[in-house]
Amino acid sequence: MDEIKRNVELIKSKIQKINSAAVIAGVTKTVSLENIEEAIRAGITIIAESKIQEAEPKVIALKEKYPQTQWHFIGHLQSNKVNKTIKYFKTIQSVDSFELAKKISEACLRDGLKADIYLEAKVSLEENKFGINPDMALQLAQSIKGLETLRLKGIMTIPPFLEDKEALRPYFKKAKLLFDEIKRNYEGGNVEMQVLSMGMTDDFEIALEEGSNMVRIGTGIFGKRNYTQ
Repeated sequence: MDEIKRNVELIKSKIQKINSAAVIAGVTKTVSLENIEEAIRAGITIIAESKIQEAEPKVIALKEKYPQTQWHFIGHLQSNKVNKTIKYFKTIQSVDSFELAKKISEACLRDGLKADIYLEAKVSLEENKFGINPDMALQLAQSIKGLETLRLKGIMTIPPFLEDKEALRPYFKKAKLLFDEIKRNYEGGNVEMQVLSMGMTDDFEIALEEGSNMVRIGTGIFGKRNYTQ
């Protein structure tokens, strides 16, 4: 059994013990086409990229070959990259402002598309982190109801890096509370809260215990030696 397949099966077995309904988004930044294909063949159905210029040739090479694979954009999205991004990604996990949501909506309207989006919630006070303050996220969710080419499907968050992974629980809890509040107060129309995307290689088990149903795994699948330089 090859290493990537073994890693995928190990992660799936850990997920199964906590939340069998949770899914894996394979994070493929700097990963070669060959290794992405191995992950897809091993059962990864969602591929997540964070830089459109790197992702574009990968999507072009693999989209027709693996039509059931979903492509999610998880990086900070600049306004001038929106047009190209919606061409390749039908799900954008990193919407953090109404201005960006509106720009995506306008691009979709122009091209006859629809996009699924997640709000990127900033659950820590780190200045270098992107995302929207949870209090402002409620207002953003309400505003998105007026953007018919978008479907608000969930929340994504990245907690601070802490050596003590147990100390991450309050940050995950904060994202889960936000997810629940939006679902309770704004569900309906184009707001269909289904996904809480939180947890990565080093902390996904704790994230699952706190309510995540999508984990974003890169190194845990591919390992550092499988990455291209």
